[in-house]
Amino acid sequence: MTVDRRLSAPFPDQDDAKPFLVVLTICNAILAIAALGLCGLGLYCLLLAQDVKGTIELLTDMPLVMVAYIIMLIGAISAVACFAGFYGAYTDNDKHRRTGLYSFLFFVFAGFLVLLCMSIFLYLYGTKQVLNDIVRDRWFEEGQQPLEKRIDYQDYFECCGWETPFDSRASGYSTPCPRSNPESCLDSTLDFFEANFLPLSLFGLALGICQFLAVVATVLVLRAKKKMFDDFETFEF
Repeated sequence: MTVDRRLSAPFPDQDDAKPFLVVLTICNAILAIAALGLCGLGLYCLLLAQDVKGTIELLTDMPLVMVAYIIMLIGAISAVACFAGFYGAYTDNDKHRRTGLYSFLFFVFAGFLVLLCMSIFLYLYGTKQVLNDIVRDRWFEEGQQPLEKRIDYQDYFECCGWETPFDSRASGYSTPCPRSNPESCLDSTLDFFEANFLPLSLFGLALGICQFLAVVATVLVLRAKKKMFDDFETFEF
């Protein structure tokens, strides 16, 4: 006789998915905290980007403010997805569990792709080639206004010159440098991005890896539940 699972008690082997649910619950709790931390880091970067954009006119073409907003958005989406996954792993209602886990799977996978692209973008954007493309030609312009831009740049990063500390002192540029043994502004800017944005990109990559592991755990849970119901449907006695 074939048993209708809708009229029968659950099989004891439904506990097979519990280890994965425990792992998924712990992962989601940790990831939710990390996602909120990413929102905080995005807010810090936003304040920093607005300060740079408002002070250093030569860096206005760098999309630092846009990147900060996207980081905050990714953190918010990841946090919502993690709470959905946490609820899906914690609840005993199978319908709510499937809805929560599928929602978690979708949003985390999408967020993982965006986060991975953004982390790579942040890592590659702080290179000498990119900075030279944005700043170098504007740096070596003649006139009073370009001179004031160079002075503002040098004062903000406490540097002198662009590629060397002396290349802006030549005739036509005549940019004063009151510092002794200064660093070039190119190297100083790279150090600034490395100190403030590289840790954020590494944190994003680490969070993305953790999200990938959470996605794997979610898939295992859903597969275990599907196998249980398939076995339940075909059981005969």
